[in-house]
Amino acid sequence: MKKMTAMVVVAAAGLLLASCGEPASEDVINEMCAHLGDISGKTAATAELVRVTADYDARTKKLDEENAAAAAALEAEEAAKNAETKEQDTGARAAILAEYQKRKADKANEFGAKMQALKVEQDAAVGKAKEAADTEEAARTEIVNKCLAQNAGGRVSKEVAQCRIKAATADEYSSKCD
Repeated sequence: MKKMTAMVVVAAAGLLLASCGEPASEDVINEMCAHLGDISGKTAATAELVRVTADYDARTKKLDEENAAAAAALEAEEAAKNAETKEQDTGARAAILAEYQKRKADKANEFGAKMQALKVEQDAAVGKAKEAADTEEAARTEIVNKCLAQNAGGRVSKEVAQCRIKAATADEYSSKCD
């Protein structure tokens, strides 16, 4: 009788273990936890950093284009004035040259001041967005590490892990797959 009871207990334990499914591999658990971090962590700050950087790149490019257009306009204006003067009138040509060198220097200084102001503004905005993105990434890393610790040692089945990897939201991850 004892032998029969022992066999029933062993058989029941075997059935219980079989029903749990094959434990997930370490790679699958890593993928599952990384996915949890991706769907749990807010990516708004990272997206904002990308947006801010792109915005300032576009504004810098526009300012460079405006500066190039202004310089080209001054060059054309100077060439037109030079064409109006007689070749022998070196005094008039020297005055035109001096006038346009001053105007070009003034335009370069104006452009430099605008570019410097834009750079200061950009550094502040990018710094703020980077700080938020770093905070967001730290929270994501904490979620992933907690998941890895909770699921180490085959505590989750391969089927559950695959379900969690396919989950679209953190709510679905925790409620649908358990």
